[in-house]
Amino acid sequence: LDALLLRAGMAMSAKDFQTAIPDLRTILRNDPASKPALLLLARAYAETGEKQLSVDSYRNYLDVDPLNDEIRVEFARRLMQSGNLDDAEKQIDQILKRSRAYLPALLVLLDQQIARQDWTRAEATANWIIKGTGEEIAGHGALGKVLLAEKKFPEAISELKRVVDAASGPSEARRLLAQAYVGANRAADAIDL
Repeated sequence: LDALLLRAGMAMSAKDFQTAIPDLRTILRNDPASKPALLLLARAYAETGEKQLSVDSYRNYLDVDPLNDEIRVEFARRLMQSGNLDDAEKQIDQILKRSRAYLPALLVLLDQQIARQDWTRAEATANWIIKGTGEEIAGHGALGKVLLAEKKFPEAISELKRVVDAASGPSEARRLLAQAYVGANRAADAIDL
């Protein structure tokens, strides 16, 4: 089984998902609770567009490892990408009931609220990240993202500049700030950025 897992891992690294899937299924026939195989299978199905098989595999993984918040967040993001906001929200709620300040879950929650155009709750979540988690920079980035989605460009620019000034190098905040500049008809500032 270890050799099959190694071969499947190498196939996944090479983005040869169709080769990895049979090996992973063989492993799971012999060891249905193999966390590495369940996780790789969920990811392989997601990459090949087998959405329902991916969802089932993530659920099987979380049955075996229900407190793995990192994988639950990954699963919630996959659910969101497939347009299943309600199930994604249930996954995030499970995490936040245990840990109200878990930043990756809060960021997915924020993205869900933006997708639903629930601006009041999205701003409240961003402000909670700023004040309640100790992740002030991430919170200002989150608030900037919400304000940008609301097309409140000057306010978004203000929040996102705080984040960009605090960090160096490429970042999501830098990309969002460029979008805010463009939205505010400040193309020269976007180009300079």
